[in-house]
Amino acid sequence: MDPSVLRLLVALPLAWLMACTMPPPEGHNPFDDVPTPAADDDASADTDGTADGSTDESTGDAPTDPPPAGLAAGITVTRVTANQGVQVDIGRDGFGVGPAERQAPLVAGRRTLVRAFWTLDDDFEAREIRARLTLRSPAEEHSLTYTQTIDRDAEDHPEGPYFWWILEPDDVVPGLEYSVELSDAEPSEAPVDTDTSAARLPVSGVTAFGVEASPTQLRVVVVPIVHQLGGCAQVPPIGPSEAEIFSRTLDQLNPVAQLDLQVRDAVLYEASLGGASDFSDLLTGLSQLRSQDGAAPNVYYYGIVASCDGLPGGGIVGQAFNTIPSPLPELGYQRVAVGWWGGNAATTVITMIHELGHTQGLRHVACAGTEGAPDPSYPWPGGITNTWGFGIHDESLHAPGTSRDYMTYCAGYWVSGFTWRKTFDVIRTLSGWDGQAPDPGSSPGMVVHAAIYGDGRSDWWTTSGDLGAAVVDPSLRLRARVDGRDHDVPVLISQRPHGHTIDIAAALPRGTTLDALALHGLDEVIRPVDSAAVRRLDGAADELSP
Repeated sequence: MDPSVLRLLVALPLAWLMACTMPPPEGHNPFDDVPTPAADDDASADTDGTADGSTDESTGDAPTDPPPAGLAAGITVTRVTANQGVQVDIGRDGFGVGPAERQAPLVAGRRTLVRAFWTLDDDFEAREIRARLTLRSPAEEHSLTYTQTIDRDAEDHPEGPYFWWILEPDDVVPGLEYSVELSDAEPSEAPVDTDTSAARLPVSGVTAFGVEASPTQLRVVVVPIVHQLGGCAQVPPIGPSEAEIFSRTLDQLNPVAQLDLQVRDAVLYEASLGGASDFSDLLTGLSQLRSQDGAAPNVYYYGIVASCDGLPGGGIVGQAFNTIPSPLPELGYQRVAVGWWGGNAATTVITMIHELGHTQGLRHVACAGTEGAPDPSYPWPGGITNTWGFGIHDESLHAPGTSRDYMTYCAGYWVSGFTWRKTFDVIRTLSGWDGQAPDPGSSPGMVVHAAIYGDGRSDWWTTSGDLGAAVVDPSLRLRARVDGRDHDVPVLISQRPHGHTIDIAAALPRGTTLDALALHGLDEVIRPVDSAAVRRLDGAADELSP
């Protein structure tokens, strides 16, 4: 690649944007349709941080609010769920459901929808029932209540009926415990001669909410790519409102407490896109740019391009550098993807979610039948999510039978519990790298990278660092001259999704002579390397010569 192909063009604000709200995507918001019940007379008037129709009874370190006069007769709490994007049961049939029994984890510091469901005895008389959700954290205990008229069994459906509360991030902490109890809104003075313990979950005391203690943060740098070809110049219009939509959508679909999104300075691309087989040249340039920027190993780079001459490969809208197999800091150079500007931010972010998913280690999920190499371990047919999804910003619900995992090529995208758990494991690992000091006794070496394209071209460059625990291929070696002697070094090899480009990387001691490099197979020299073509990116951003 010509070093002039990707170059600085225009500066955009470099502000880390924290996700808050977003325009509604597909999905129904049932909470606009739920009648708002009157506040309880015996409850605090403070409703800040709770759902409409509920009241917040904060009690500080110890409860001062009197318990309900009695549990309601003829009604059984059957199930309690928590939903931060993917619904999980946290209580069932009188007992708590522990984290090990759930399909997906709950993240600390993330907005959470809690719903409670019930069944009625045959002789139940329709009346107002008050549901009390008690939350006990290591610091305090408080209650949220919700009152509505009950005349039939609860349904796990947007229109309900069910009891619901929305917990704000400060409420969702490690060590959180809860209980749900149902009582008559207007207690009868007549004695109750039946067992009412089923109107509570758990039957007594509290049970674990099951919040993971690990920090969870996703860091993404968006790189606007200006395509200039002939007399055409296309600029993706990425301003603050577009960046907000990107940030909030990523936040809704990833198990994180914090989503940091930065819009970087734009770069210029001057080669044909429509005539290319894929986005490989752009991906190489973005990986090099990421290294020149000195990005931390847990930062993802995502390029957005508005094309002058169509899409590559007959219609490829996005591509990742690799489906990264392991969350290792040494593979930071692979945390790169690119996608088209789809005409608006809401369309563009769908491709962004999918391609960043590859860089988080996700394979395709089969649905349309055109997804290449789908994950055979995905448990549900047709790419359905098989559970209710919840948008923490737009408060939309996404149906389990019609929503499709975002790693499919089908419409109605959302996130499944399968994908949520996989990305949680990656995000938790990457988040743990923040603040880690380098080993004072270590001396970073040099990594030689190569992109070998399907048409026979290749790009070679170097960065500082090493390959650490990354798995190398012993059948492919890079021969390099070190201190006057030739050494064969095993290489890390990967193939880019949607294309024929092969990427290799080999760790070499700093000071290796770059005029004696050759790529070897088991029995032959596959490719000699022209030292003049090797770009050194292990120094300042403008150090492009070997």
